Amino acid sequence: MQSLLDSTAELIRLRRFGAAEAVLREVIASGLVRGRMLETARALCPLCEAAAEQRRLAEALADAASRHQAAEERLHAQIEHALADRRAPVEPSAAPIPTPAIACTIEVCLLGPLVVGIGGRPVNRWRSSKARAVFQYLSFHREKPVRRDVLMDVFWPGSTRDSARNNLNVAFHNLRRTLQSARDERYVMYADACYLLNPALLWRIDSEEFAASIENAHDHLRADRPGEAVQDYQRAVALYRGPLLEDDSTSEWHLYERRNLEDVYVQALEQLAELRLRFDDPARAEEAARQALGSDPCRESVHRLLMRCYAHQRQHHLVSRQLQICVTNLRNELGTAPAPETVHLCDALTRPS
Repeated sequence: MQSLLDSTAELIRLRRFGAAEAVLREVIASGLVRGRMLETARALCPLCEAAAEQRRLAEALADAASRHQAAEERLHAQIEHALADRRAPVEPSAAPIPTPAIACTIEVCLLGPLVVGIGGRPVNRWRSSKARAVFQYLSFHREKPVRRDVLMDVFWPGSTRDSARNNLNVAFHNLRRTLQSARDERYVMYADACYLLNPALLWRIDSEEFAASIENAHDHLRADRPGEAVQDYQRAVALYRGPLLEDDSTSEWHLYERRNLEDVYVQALEQLAELRLRFDDPARAEEAARQALGSDPCRESVHRLLMRCYAHQRQHHLVSRQLQICVTNLRNELGTAPAPETVHLCDALTRPS
């Protein structure tokens, strides 16, 4: 029981108040503590609950403050441009005043090996691996500011708070030096203990575009627009160069996201193959199905889809062969046999008419 209280103290030190409250309630409910230890646990519970709520509110306010600050900066730039236009002398013979140059686009490819380009200039060298790792995290979580404490916990989990904070400062110093260009842009912003990519700049991040294309395809399917769905699925598949941050072997935060995105990618290929088969294009449906099995060789639904593609092209011998490939993959990878549905489909497609 002492170990549980020790872990509570560690959680409180890390400001994980909600988790600390849960541990304390477990200690109280166990009935194994008495005397001063029980009194301490009971006293700490409401305090941790209140601290957790205050932290939640603080994070929500920080998120809102960062959004308002970004909006203020965009408005400030527009005001400056408007004032510049008004101050400029206007004469009948004068040439038109040029419009302000559009900010360069920052392209970030997270699907597959990391690729970053700023206005067409590739970023080939990083000042440090941690600078690159932090940039990857901010890019993938661009939808909202990321708290400094979160980055410290993700990348320096075993360090003291002071050490982690110093390491994070060094990483951001190296990141800014890596991304610096002649335009002197602020690519990364810091406000209210949060970091975020500057929302006033033009960012193109492939994982965002991939997710948007998938969502658009789903919307088209729900609205019974299969042709438009095919186009969005094709766009998403083209964006997927490989697993998320394929060349990053130093971090672990992205592994769950990697598996999730890979599953979405395989689902998109399967749906694309289904739609192509519906449009009487079995050859291209077969191509998409094979691509899906390249990522997930044990996906039975795709094996069945391939069987239907072969049957559609009257290649019945390939239907039987695909069943054998399915049997082998499932046995070697999972130690299982195909579902009866898969075997029955093969029988139905190869049965003499």
